[in-house]
Amino acid sequence: MNGPAVSGPPWYDVETFIPTGFVLTDEGLFRCRKGNDLEWIADCCWVSTATRGIDGTDAGCVICWVDPRSRGVKRLAIANRRFYESGNALVLQLADLGMQIVPGVERALLKYLGSFRLPASKVVMSASRLGWNRYESDRPVFVLPQRTIGIDVNRPQVVFQPKDQLANLSALQVSGSLQNWQHHVVRR
Repeated sequence: MNGPAVSGPPWYDVETFIPTGFVLTDEGLFRCRKGNDLEWIADCCWVSTATRGIDGTDAGCVICWVDPRSRGVKRLAIANRRFYESGNALVLQLADLGMQIVPGVERALLKYLGSFRLPASKVVMSASRLGWNRYESDRPVFVLPQRTIGIDVNRPQVVFQPKDQLANLSALQVSGSLQNWQHHVVRR
């Protein structure tokens, strides 16, 4: 049975976990400055879930942001190690994916995203490789870049979270149908 629909911003369910010193609105992410001044940092962004690898390692998170051009929500699952990369590689990747970020405030954005402390109810499983993964002995799941096959309501969600940045992640897409694969690959 479903409860009543909750309306609000897309980050509604993590609003209470927004790190101190930052304000998130429909207009974007702001850093609190002296004298109650707000400094715009980036597009509206937040951490929706924490992640834990299928084997219990590879802690990470799912970063979400509202693309101001499409008004759609984009997502990127990352390993926590990405917050400590040199050269602002994570910020550059987010910018390449369409997030608008003010130049010169990269460290503030990383501090904000890395400071979310989400409860256990906001943790999902992650897989660092595509394809078949087994995290329960009874049934494996098939992990794709944007979705996982084999998940049901009684099992936790699994997201693809590479250990490091993948330059061509957008090139990894599903194509064709199961019937075509069965006809052209399995029958050979």
